[in-house]
Amino acid sequence: MKYFNITEKSIEYIISRSKDQIKNLDKRKIARELGLDIQILCSSFKSERGISLDNFISKEKIYRAVYAFENNLNKSIEDIAGELGFGGVDIFCMEFEKVLYIGPHLYKNIKKNALRS
Repeated sequence: MKYFNITEKSIEYIISRSKDQIKNLDKRKIARELGLDIQILCSSFKSERGISLDNFISKEKIYRAVYAFENNLNKSIEDIAGELGFGGVDIFCMEFEKVLYIGPHLYKNIKKNALRS
């Protein structure tokens, strides 16, 4: 079994999910949908990408949050966190900062100020 194919298939699966589908996405669902053993999926993903599958899913959600902010700065952080399936605003803010090295409140303020200039 070629790990590359497993990893690429899982990435394609993740990034092709709609907003509603990614909300409840986790490694068990991916393994089930792709017909893979969860241990093989997770170890191949980590080996191939150097990041856990859970972290990749979380990053994809954060990138989608950034896209949501870019398209509607009036949308609340709470709404976006809920739409993307984070367990709460605190978890969302922590994950956002972990990925972008800046919190979502500051990110939104910077974007708003840039539009005013």
